[in-house]
Amino acid sequence: MSFWHKIKIYLTVLRRTPNKYFFAVGVLLVMTLYIIMFREQTLAYNYSGDTCGRRLVLLPGIFSQAGGNSYEVTAKGGWNVAGHQITATSLCVSPVAAPTEHSFDTVAFAPWGGWLARFTYTIETREHPVVSVKALEEPIPASRELFLPLSEPDATFSYILEANEKKAVCAPAEEKIACNVPQLELQQGGTYKAKLEKYFKNEAVEEIIHADLETLSPLSVSNTSIQGGVTVYDKPESIVITGDKTIGDAHFSVWQVDGDTPTEIKASTEVNGQEVTVSFNEELPRQATIELRADSFEAADGSTPLDPYTLVFKTSGGPKVTGVNTGAFGVTMGAQIVVTFDQELSAEQDIAPLITVNGGVAFQGRQGNQLLFSTDGAGLCGNIGITLKADIMSPYDIAGQSAWQYNSRMQCYTVSTIGYSSLGRPIMAYHFGTGGPLTVYTGAIHGNEISTKYLMDRWRGELDANPGKIPAGKRVTVIPLINPDGFASGQRVNARNVDLNRNFAVSDWQKDIQHTDGASFPGGGGEQPMSEPETKVLAAFIAEQRPQLVLSYHSIGWMVISNQMGHAGSKASQYASLSGYRLSGGGGGEFGYQITGTADDYYREKLGVASVLIELGSHSYHQFERNQSAMWAMLQ
Repeated sequence: MSFWHKIKIYLTVLRRTPNKYFFAVGVLLVMTLYIIMFREQTLAYNYSGDTCGRRLVLLPGIFSQAGGNSYEVTAKGGWNVAGHQITATSLCVSPVAAPTEHSFDTVAFAPWGGWLARFTYTIETREHPVVSVKALEEPIPASRELFLPLSEPDATFSYILEANEKKAVCAPAEEKIACNVPQLELQQGGTYKAKLEKYFKNEAVEEIIHADLETLSPLSVSNTSIQGGVTVYDKPESIVITGDKTIGDAHFSVWQVDGDTPTEIKASTEVNGQEVTVSFNEELPRQATIELRADSFEAADGSTPLDPYTLVFKTSGGPKVTGVNTGAFGVTMGAQIVVTFDQELSAEQDIAPLITVNGGVAFQGRQGNQLLFSTDGAGLCGNIGITLKADIMSPYDIAGQSAWQYNSRMQCYTVSTIGYSSLGRPIMAYHFGTGGPLTVYTGAIHGNEISTKYLMDRWRGELDANPGKIPAGKRVTVIPLINPDGFASGQRVNARNVDLNRNFAVSDWQKDIQHTDGASFPGGGGEQPMSEPETKVLAAFIAEQRPQLVLSYHSIGWMVISNQMGHAGSKASQYASLSGYRLSGGGGGEFGYQITGTADDYYREKLGVASVLIELGSHSYHQFERNQSAMWAMLQ
């Protein structure tokens, strides 16, 4: 049977079928299609994106939500004509409130929210994505994002980390969240109360963790091959910075910062373990201030220095004189002059042509950072000088800063040992001038009257500094310390317990004397007159030299006393007038205790030498400024 014959048979059967059967079949087909199109469906909620079901929706614009308030239904896809949606191919749901774990919620979508052509969904929710907070149990970097793993991607919830009274957003990134820790402004090496919360539409729904949060200790520099603040004398090609941790990332720039505008010096940075090597691509400028700046400096664990790291140092010029061991006058006869530079000197350079000396000074050689000169050829009170040219080099062949000139004068006095104390200490005398009448200044015949010794030292320095003020044809001798043993022990008496100024062979000498407080002092005047070596030394010197005047300094009394010999009275009056001390008539009553066997009486009785005794106003302070003009006047 042919195909067309079969068709004719079927058509004949249909024409003979009653119409009521066609109606019933049509109704059945429409109902079946309705059930298929609008049957209820189940959707598994998708935390990471859209939750949608495929549906063909005609004229979705007339549809509205007809049931359920936990989710909102939205038609998507399909055709748009002139800005009007004609069809949709998917219906998607989005939560209005935070999805509840392990729950089922039903929503419907129908024309005008009615019962016909209603699309119904049951939304099944699983457990929420889980954040792993294990990373918060260890110290974290304060300057780097913190990544916390998720059990699955999450586009539904947001997360906020809170600490230090600040909040940091933790943005989702695939199967993790990235917390912007720098927003918290945490200090490195600190501990903070912190919490991580889960949010839905800006509303907290769960506190994930509430605990102490520690930050990593800061990255510290433990050593540098060039120390900050130093002056570098060599020609470094690099600098090595050593951290206390393994370095993850570093970049340093180098700048010359002299003047108003810094100038960059090209350099490269290399990281190796805990070390960063910054290599200079060009030779560093000399006599410059160099600053090393960390543009980035981070340990492998994410920690950084507490403050932006910088290191400043200087580069030297050529050798430069920093000092000389002698002064502008009073260079001791035979002394070695040592000129010191700020750095080592080249051992290879012929330095002699760069040095000029005069006044009997001779160049001896170099030693490290010093030049050595001899004064053996210099004369008493003679002028000396040293001149250096600018071309003296360092061991690194750097020069240009050594130009220097030194002028001085040799001492204007000679020194002699006129005798020794009972313990063998020398008694020294300093002599100025070469001929003519002599004036002698003495101090510390009592060892505890230390101000007199200090005054004599100042006076010796004054004479040496101003030799031209010493009158022509006059001589001066200064004996600062007659009683060195008493001075060393801080006692008035000498080492044999004798008051030296009670031991001189004069008419009133006594063996048993009085202390300054009037108490008895048996044997204080010595076993016999002139029994003490110090007494003999002073008496012998004055007897030999026969000075025109002796100035004897004591303390404490604020007075001047003449020994009533020759012009001593007028000199005492003049001294008192210039110093402001009280002029006393002598006789011993001024002190309130018995005084015998004194040096000044010995000068008068035995030697016929005029003397003036000066009682200073302090046991410890020299009062040089008060006595200065009077001391000069005694030479006239």
